[in-house]
Amino acid sequence: MGGHDELHPHLFRVVFVSSNATTKRSTAFIYNSATFQRIKVATTEMPSVIDGRQNVLIGQILYWHLISHGIVVFNLDTNELHEILVPADALDDVHEANLSIVVPKNGGTGLIAVSGYILQLWTLHNYTLGASTWDLHKIVMLDLCVV
Repeated sequence: MGGHDELHPHLFRVVFVSSNATTKRSTAFIYNSATFQRIKVATTEMPSVIDGRQNVLIGQILYWHLISHGIVVFNLDTNELHEILVPADALDDVHEANLSIVVPKNGGTGLIAVSGYILQLWTLHNYTLGASTWDLHKIVMLDLCVV
């Protein structure tokens, strides 16, 4: 999903990202309603495949969860496709945690990790291709919030 032509509001683009566990590659395609064409715009190595959760659009960036410890990122402006690793400290077992990509109050990109009665809010502080820095913004003990 994402993007539109402001002069022709009925036109749209749809982004498809496919991942292949055998080849360890992900490919992004954009369907353009003006041309009725699907165009391959990016391919990158990806050690995991996209899971079934819904994608998230923040600004001009689309995010998908990977089955492993990561997030697929597609930039609608530059057509770049890459992976961001989630924080290694986002709970002891990422597979047991419930992870969600969110927009924090101050903007940017965030990640909520919930496991048992512990909620962690992480914010993506800095990202360059191949490296990301996450800041642990808040920890909430959910069992203490129950009255």
